[in-house]
Amino acid sequence: MQKQESLFDRPSESIISQPTAWSEAERGMKQAEDHADEAWKDCMLRCVKQVAVRQGTLTTDDVHAAYEALPAGKPTTHTDSAIGPVMVLARKMKLIKTTGQYIRSKRIPSHGKLIVVWESLLFNAPF
Repeated sequence: MQKQESLFDRPSESIISQPTAWSEAERGMKQAEDHADEAWKDCMLRCVKQVAVRQGTLTTDDVHAAYEALPAGKPTTHTDSAIGPVMVLARKMKLIKTTGQYIRSKRIPSHGKLIVVWESLLFNAPF
């Protein structure tokens, strides 16, 4: 009788290395960004700014809530995953910075995945 291989018996080379995982994540973000509607990306960046002005910390859940509160006729895109590149752009524009903290998303489409907690660089900023 032959012993069935378990999940834990797999050779270690079948595990994805950290550099490979990061490059796949970056590739996925680039693909989402490339295929996202430009008007939607601009709208979401404005939502990031709006939330960052009124809150000390924020997540993509907060940005999505600001977007959902907009009136009908707002731009749409094929997938919400393009929010990642929008947040990276906001970080590069020095609107937000990472806190190093993560929480579970409360949005049903996100299935409780971990999301970044960002610190606003606009909250209480002198204008």
